[in-house]
Amino acid sequence: MPRPARPPGRPPSNDPPEMDHKLTHLFRRLVQAVEDIAATLKVKEKCPGRFVYNVIGPVPKEESHMQVQSTTEFNYRVGISPVSAAGKPAPIQAGSVSVTVTGGGTFVDEGSGKILLKSEDIAGMTSYQISADADLGDGVETISDVIDYTYTDPKATSLGLQDLGAVAKP
Repeated sequence: MPRPARPPGRPPSNDPPEMDHKLTHLFRRLVQAVEDIAATLKVKEKCPGRFVYNVIGPVPKEESHMQVQSTTEFNYRVGISPVSAAGKPAPIQAGSVSVTVTGGGTFVDEGSGKILLKSEDIAGMTSYQISADADLGDGVETISDVIDYTYTDPKATSLGLQDLGAVAKP
């Protein structure tokens, strides 16, 4: 397939043609995302050829979603280390950590920001919603994250061959 002609003023590229297609697709998705944001912000005018949007202040943090897995022979330890919008450590209000469990697994709060997620003895999945007050200010502002812990049946890693010794011939 011949390479499409480049617009005037665009330097030639050594990228394969499929790269041009990927970049065009990504750019279209970016434009659509910006238009969706503008619609959410109720921007009434669009400026063709340029983006004129202002974001003031930090964007509120949405709940994050972590996924971890192991076999049923193991448990999984996670740590809580909240940070501010600028990436600086934020302390957890004493006694404010809570865990809501959906599924058959359990947990142990080990203190010092460590939680041990305990798997069942059968394969399955448990969701843990971990919440805490880590807002650096007066009052309570709860921050929550979710962990999906999938645990599978263990698989053999060895045949366990044993030396049973020589056997006399009949």
